[in-house]
Amino acid sequence: GSAASSFPPNIRQNSRTRKGLILFPPAKSEYFSVRFIKLDGTRDFSVTPDSFHCLLCVAGDALLSFGGESYPLHRGECLFLPAGMGEYSLSGSAEILLSTI
Repeated sequence: GSAASSFPPNIRQNSRTRKGLILFPPAKSEYFSVRFIKLDGTRDFSVTPDSFHCLLCVAGDALLSFGGESYPLHRGECLFLPAGMGEYSLSGSAEILLSTI
């Protein structure tokens, strides 16, 4: 099964879809937030100077593209993108937890 199916029903019911992504209600604290992203295709993101992006692949495979280079992201792997890095894209079919501050 998918990682999404392991979320409690009340969390799944409050999910929404945007541009091919399933977004679950973010987990937030005063220190960080976490979003669940279901990637199916290609999606652009931006790392602003305000926060890093920490990507944890919980299912599937993705490819991160930045500055003419590509970096694979497989189930169980994590990529840390420093604050202010700028634009990047993710492509593939994966379920990813995106953590920010």
